[in-house]
Amino acid sequence: MSIPNPKEHWATVVGAVCDGFSVVLARSPHGLSPTSAARVTALAHRTGAVLVVLGEWPGATARIEVTSVVNHGVGDGHGVLSGRDIHLRASVRGVVKNGVLPWPLDREIETPVRRLRVVS
Repeated sequence: MSIPNPKEHWATVVGAVCDGFSVVLARSPHGLSPTSAARVTALAHRTGAVLVVLGEWPGATARIEVTSVVNHGVGDGHGVLSGRDIHLRASVRGVVKNGVLPWPLDREIETPVRRLRVVS
Protein backbone atom coordinates (compact mmCIF):
# COMPACT_ATOMS: atom_id res chain seq x y z
CA MET A 1 0.00 0.00 0.00
CA SER A 2 1.28 3.47 -0.80
CA ILE A 3 -0.14 6.66 0.64
CA PRO A 4 1.52 9.52 -1.25
CA ASN A 5 1.10 12.49 1.11
CA PRO A 6 -1.31 12.41 4.05
CA LYS A 7 -0.08 15.90 5.08
CA GLU A 8 -1.45 17.00 8.47
CA HIS A 9 -3.05 13.56 9.01
CA TRP A 10 0.31 11.75 8.81
CA ALA A 11 0.34 10.42 12.40
CA THR A 12 -3.28 9.23 12.19
CA VAL A 13 -2.73 7.51 8.83
CA VAL A 14 0.51 5.79 9.86
CA GLY A 15 -1.10 4.69 13.13
CA ALA A 16 -3.99 3.15 11.18
CA VAL A 17 -1.58 1.39 8.81
CA CYS A 18 0.26 -0.06 11.85
CA ASP A 19 -3.05 -1.60 12.87
CA GLY A 20 -3.30 -3.51 9.58
CA PHE A 21 0.29 -4.42 8.67
CA SER A 22 3.12 -6.11 10.57
CA VAL A 23 5.85 -3.97 8.92
CA VAL A 24 5.31 -0.30 8.05
CA LEU A 25 7.78 1.84 6.08
CA ALA A 26 7.19 5.59 6.32
CA ARG A 27 8.98 8.87 5.66
CA SER A 28 8.97 11.20 8.65
CA PRO A 29 7.33 14.52 7.79
CA HIS A 30 9.26 17.73 8.38
CA GLY A 31 8.52 19.18 11.79
CA LEU A 32 6.90 16.09 13.33
CA SER A 33 6.30 16.83 17.01
CA PRO A 34 7.71 14.48 19.67
CA THR A 35 4.12 14.00 20.91
CA SER A 36 2.93 12.76 17.49
CA ALA A 37 5.98 10.51 17.16
CA ALA A 38 5.32 9.03 20.62
CA ARG A 39 1.67 8.42 19.73
CA VAL A 40 2.57 6.55 16.52
CA THR A 41 5.29 4.59 18.35
CA ALA A 42 2.76 3.55 21.00
CA LEU A 43 0.27 2.43 18.32
CA ALA A 44 2.95 0.38 16.56
CA HIS A 45 4.01 -1.16 19.87
CA ARG A 46 0.42 -1.98 20.84
CA THR A 47 -0.31 -3.68 17.50
CA GLY A 48 3.07 -5.42 17.31
CA ALA A 49 3.99 -3.66 14.05
CA VAL A 50 7.60 -2.92 13.15
CA LEU A 51 7.83 0.76 12.21
CA VAL A 52 10.75 1.73 9.95
CA VAL A 53 10.98 5.49 9.44
CA LEU A 54 13.13 7.34 6.93
CA GLY A 55 14.23 10.60 8.51
CA GLU A 56 14.38 11.95 12.04
CA TRP A 57 12.35 10.16 14.70
CA PRO A 58 12.39 11.32 18.33
CA GLY A 59 13.05 8.45 20.73
CA ALA A 60 13.96 5.87 18.06
CA THR A 61 15.09 2.50 19.45
CA ALA A 62 17.54 1.98 16.59
CA ARG A 63 19.03 4.14 13.87
CA ILE A 64 20.70 3.05 10.63
CA GLU A 65 22.68 5.60 8.64
CA VAL A 66 24.40 5.20 5.26
CA THR A 67 27.85 6.74 5.72
CA SER A 68 29.19 6.16 2.19
CA VAL A 69 28.68 4.19 -1.01
CA VAL A 70 31.51 2.74 -3.11
CA ASN A 71 30.77 1.67 -6.68
CA HIS A 72 32.83 -1.02 -8.45
CA GLY A 73 33.34 -1.49 -12.18
CA VAL A 74 32.52 2.04 -13.28
CA GLY A 75 35.40 4.21 -14.46
CA ASP A 76 35.43 7.87 -15.44
CA GLY A 77 32.13 7.91 -17.30
CA HIS A 78 32.47 4.41 -18.74
CA GLY A 79 32.12 0.79 -17.71
CA VAL A 80 29.40 -1.30 -16.14
CA LEU A 81 28.42 -1.22 -12.50
CA SER A 82 29.56 -4.63 -11.24
CA GLY A 83 29.22 -4.10 -7.53
CA ARG A 84 28.46 -1.67 -4.78
CA ASP A 85 29.44 -1.46 -1.12
CA ILE A 86 27.06 0.41 1.17
CA HIS A 87 28.80 1.46 4.38
CA LEU A 88 26.40 1.63 7.32
CA ARG A 89 26.45 2.86 10.90
CA ALA A 90 23.87 1.31 13.21
CA SER A 91 23.12 2.40 16.76
CA VAL A 92 20.83 0.47 19.07
CA ARG A 93 20.29 1.82 22.59
CA GLY A 94 23.61 3.66 22.54
CA VAL A 95 25.71 0.81 21.07
CA VAL A 96 27.19 1.86 17.70
CA LYS A 97 28.48 -0.59 15.09
CA ASN A 98 29.76 -0.06 11.56
CA GLY A 99 29.37 -2.50 8.70
CA VAL A 100 29.36 -2.96 4.95
CA LEU A 101 26.49 -4.31 2.87
CA PRO A 102 28.01 -5.63 -0.38
CA TRP A 103 26.09 -5.95 -3.61
CA PRO A 104 25.68 -8.30 -5.31
CA LEU A 105 25.50 -10.70 -2.41
CA ASP A 106 27.94 -13.39 -3.63
CA ARG A 107 26.35 -13.79 -7.03
CA GLU A 108 27.29 -13.03 -10.58
CA ILE A 109 25.54 -10.37 -12.61
CA GLU A 110 24.28 -11.86 -15.84
CA THR A 111 24.26 -9.49 -18.77
CA PRO A 112 22.26 -10.20 -21.92
CA VAL A 113 24.21 -11.02 -25.08
CA ARG A 114 23.55 -8.55 -27.87
CA ARG A 115 24.43 -9.23 -31.46
CA LEU A 116 26.20 -6.36 -33.14
CA ARG A 117 25.72 -5.46 -36.77
CA VAL A 118 27.81 -3.33 -39.05
CA VAL A 119 26.25 -0.01 -39.96
CA SER A 120 27.76 1.92 -42.86
